[in-house]
Amino acid sequence: MSSDSERLAITGKDWLLLKMLIENPSLSDSEVAEELGVTRQSVSKRRKRLEEKGLLRRYVFLGAAYVAGLAKFFRVEVGRGEDFEEFTRYLSSTWRVPIYWVRGRYVEGIVLVEDAESFKRFLSDEFPSLGEVEVEPVRIAKFLSEKIETRKASLEGVAQAEARKESEGKGVRAVIYRVSREGKLVHIYVVKDRRCLPSGEPTYIHRVRSGVPVKVEYGTYDSLKAMLKSKLGRKRLKEFKVAYARDKGERKRISMILRLARH
Repeated sequence: MSSDSERLAITGKDWLLLKMLIENPSLSDSEVAEELGVTRQSVSKRRKRLEEKGLLRRYVFLGAAYVAGLAKFFRVEVGRGEDFEEFTRYLSSTWRVPIYWVRGRYVEGIVLVEDAESFKRFLSDEFPSLGEVEVEPVRIAKFLSEKIETRKASLEGVAQAEARKESEGKGVRAVIYRVSREGKLVHIYVVKDRRCLPSGEPTYIHRVRSGVPVKVEYGTYDSLKAMLKSKLGRKRLKEFKVAYARDKGERKRISMILRLARH
């Protein structure tokens, strides 16, 4: 029988997918595929596998729950043992409890119910060994995985600001950027001297700036030229704009690559 660690073992690309969906859970498989440079089918399979492992689940919009008056904070005093295990199994299985945590002898969390007293009676009837149950309305101002509305103009500003920062790095020859067609993501590509990339292969990181998911990719001119050889690579490149070039020669070189991608 496999251990929990073996069952939940995930790859580097799994982590990237999870991180992207945490930062922007509304991303479609096509949008994720475009950012990771893979096919939509591979993203769909990876997402399904993570859901089967319990690492990725359909999310609940707590903002809507609050507007409907459903979001309540609860705290329950509970001891350890079979009763504790049975109670936490219930919390893990019901959609009405999107999140809970254990703090000392208390279990606390958020429950989506309209009538707090009915919920308290239910817990008392089903789990008579529980101690005092507290339930009160709560206002959720921000929640992990909540979509953040951002205007297109601000996305352009974030892209240019990130590009400027990256241009100050060591061995940077050029910086290009694009904003996704859907206006949800910023992609920065930093062209560096080969000596500044020990592996010789493109590397990338994901970060969030002002609520905007930003992917920063580091590569060389050779890696850009390799992208020109595939249909997907050309499709990605043709949307880029030049943000920085070290000199006129570098600007001419990077501009030529982007023109080739558009034809």
